[in-house]
Amino acid sequence: MLEKERFSPTVASNGISTLKDALARTSRKHSGRDKKRGDFRKGAEELPLIPVVLDGTPKEKNKLARIVNETCRSEAGRAILEAAAQMGYSLRFDESTVEDDSFGYADPVDRFCALNPRNSTPEAVVTLAHELRHAFQYESEAIRSVSPDVHDTKTKMMVSRATEADAEAYGCLVAWELKEAGRPAAWNDFIESYPEIVVPFENAVRNGSNTDEARTAAFLGWYDNSVRRNDYDKRLLKELQSFNPSRLNKKLKSLPARTIIAEVCRDPQRTSSYFTKDPATLESGKYAVMYEDVKRKFERYFEARSRFKGRLPDVSLASIPTEPRPYAKKKGKAVGPKAKRVMYQNKQMRAARIIRDKKREKADEALVLSAALKKTAAR
Repeated sequence: MLEKERFSPTVASNGISTLKDALARTSRKHSGRDKKRGDFRKGAEELPLIPVVLDGTPKEKNKLARIVNETCRSEAGRAILEAAAQMGYSLRFDESTVEDDSFGYADPVDRFCALNPRNSTPEAVVTLAHELRHAFQYESEAIRSVSPDVHDTKTKMMVSRATEADAEAYGCLVAWELKEAGRPAAWNDFIESYPEIVVPFENAVRNGSNTDEARTAAFLGWYDNSVRRNDYDKRLLKELQSFNPSRLNKKLKSLPARTIIAEVCRDPQRTSSYFTKDPATLESGKYAVMYEDVKRKFERYFEARSRFKGRLPDVSLASIPTEPRPYAKKKGKAVGPKAKRVMYQNKQMRAARIIRDKKREKADEALVLSAALKKTAAR
């Protein structure tokens, strides 16, 4: 999201851990700019145009309703809110996001989307669209079941990147539609932080492309930021390293890009994907490239795993291309749009650690319950 950057020594069989892994990869980060309280308008009570449950105080519900109704000015915004209501999601503010310096997050287990109460209205609208898009993605069993102890490295890498690229492209679409409706604030806010997503989208529209083609261009534009791609790769590595190598399946499963795209890039009430390019594109080139030093760490982990009897190698590693890590220049004071974007995109989220802790607690609870049931059955 949008990035509340978002694995565990244990995995519950009921899928809770996998969902939390998803959540640990799917939230939105503040830019580091000093912000005042959100610029929500004051006035009489407002009711949401979409029958989604709003949690909190009357004042908070009123703010949430205004965010919902502003989002509904976009056709795509209304569509994802309607899908969220059908999926049983509620909306709320979460003060912990202020401390975590994050925009918000979606919880696919307890089915709610939380926003930072200090978000400006444009930030809240795009965050809501982004996080609810993640919620919709993880309704897919194929995506939800991808787990570090079951699937190979390339599959996990493609899924983590694709889900974020899709959510960013969706937020871009909502911001564009609001701009076209005469409300450009969200678009102006978005373009400042994500020019590599916005520019391809806008160019596609200006050149006469349809919405699907523009969304595809925005999706692929996400991959143009190598620092951000690396950030996701490091999270995958950290998640994998939280498992003892012996805990991984003897043979790891894989998913082709066409399956991932078919599941991630779909919309409510639509059977086909909006993605107009060949999904196999994501399996090579810059869409699959990884920094050399990061890949070596993956390889060392699997070398340790190979010492355990019966473990088949992760053959997907050989198909992941590499590039040297760019030389890191001496950091200066963060000034100007470019420096702000770097700060915006690369600050790590403490909230990710909180989510991982919650996931581990859930997984441990499930294992304890499973052991208790087995013990009872043996009596």
